[in-house]
Amino acid sequence: MTYPQIEFQTFMHGRPRTCGVVLDIRDTVRAPERAEIGALCARSMHNPAATASGKIALLAADGIHVFQADARQSVRRVWCGNAVAAALAVEASAAARLEVHGPAGRRCTVESRCSGPSIQQTWTFEGSPRIIDREWRGLRVAIVGFLNRYAIVEGPLPDGVTPSEARLELVGASLDAKLAVVDPGRTDVVSFHNAAGEHGAAPLTGLATLGLARLRCSWLAMLLARGSIRHLEGGRRHTQALPRILTSPQGCLRIVMPGLEVALNVPGAEWEMAA
Repeated sequence: MTYPQIEFQTFMHGRPRTCGVVLDIRDTVRAPERAEIGALCARSMHNPAATASGKIALLAADGIHVFQADARQSVRRVWCGNAVAAALAVEASAAARLEVHGPAGRRCTVESRCSGPSIQQTWTFEGSPRIIDREWRGLRVAIVGFLNRYAIVEGPLPDGVTPSEARLELVGASLDAKLAVVDPGRTDVVSFHNAAGEHGAAPLTGLATLGLARLRCSWLAMLLARGSIRHLEGGRRHTQALPRILTSPQGCLRIVMPGLEVALNVPGAEWEMAA
């Protein structure tokens, strides 16, 4: 079977974010194998304009599945608001309600509004995150294993410790292990780090994780009292509001993600799935 590769590039306020591929498999009888996803990820990892790449979103009959691969084509299921937005753009309904299938069998419901290239999305989860508030090498840290596995550290990091080393020590080496460092000297300046190094912007899942953690950790609430962060992007500092976090009458957690613009491109090449 062959299916068109629907390449995507997301933007926030006109600034490039994530690139990758959406594969519409709603009419297939078999989901692609991990090796096939890894090969497709590898082909979408070379966009110098993007702040993140190598994401594959499968738009399937049961909802949206997002995967990430590293340079060795090791594949892992991840949460990614940009890739979900791209799948929603392919789905192309003015208003949609779909399941998003995350790591470890967890899922959420995403409700979206689509107007031209603009995508607004709200994620709803049952239950609430487990947040571990602890100390590490004399620094305050929040470990949040809800939207990927994040360590939020009140920096600066100890002398001689790199962000990569801190991430490895606090949350491990997997593709969904992330680090956010909050600079106490500048209050709300945050840098984000992942398996590829420092993120070029502020990822949606990282923003949402900060929004969740500041509701539980008093030290982080003080540092992020404005409800926004500042981060470096393209050599310039930008301010970004944290997502609104709501609780439904049924006790569900609703995360109102920042809006994105999505550009789609269907190249001539098709992707062939093994028989």
